[in-house]
Amino acid sequence: MRDHPDWELVLAGPRVRPWGRRLERLTNVKWIGRIAIERVRPVIRDCEVTLIPYRLTDWTRHCLPVKVFEYLAEGKPVIA
Repeated sequence: MRDHPDWELVLAGPRVRPWGRRLERLTNVKWIGRIAIERVRPVIRDCEVTLIPYRLTDWTRHCLPVKVFEYLAEGKPVIA
């Protein structure tokens, strides 16, 4: 995000610290935390692309993130 100050990264959902500590200082990164279910679709609609920022672990190798279906239902490209 430092290399792309014209981009904006919006992170939604619970955060387990210290994850993202280096992002806190960047003005083009916004943490909106948990959002109510009725806000999920509008937040996704406002995005140009969507992310699934999983760290590769045994669990993530075998999981099926439901959020990918929410992203695709809104017609958004997904980066995983």
